Amino acid sequence: MKVPKVGLPRSVRGLRVSRRDFLLFTAGASVGTAASGLTVKGMSRLAQALSEEQRVPRGPERWVATTCQACPGGCGLLVRMVGKRAVKIVGNPLH
Repeated sequence: MKVPKVGLPRSVRGLRVSRRDFLLFTAGASVGTAASGLTVKGMSRLAQALSEEQRVPRGPERWVATTCQACPGGCGLLVRMVGKRAVKIVGNPLH
């Protein structure tokens, strides 16, 4: 049965993949990934090795009490500031 080519984009018209071909490709990709020994832990280590070094903020350390503006509730927050950079945000139990 011939599928009419009307209405399909040009990039898709020449692409013919049967269910069998799709399943074979998926199975092959799964076997290849399993055979390579690549694990989630290995991917994490690779991403960590390729990422940029974290810059440690410098300056005086202080805690600032403030409120959250995400909703009308106005929850209390404690923000740890190092220099002019916020490095940690926790809820304020006294608010």
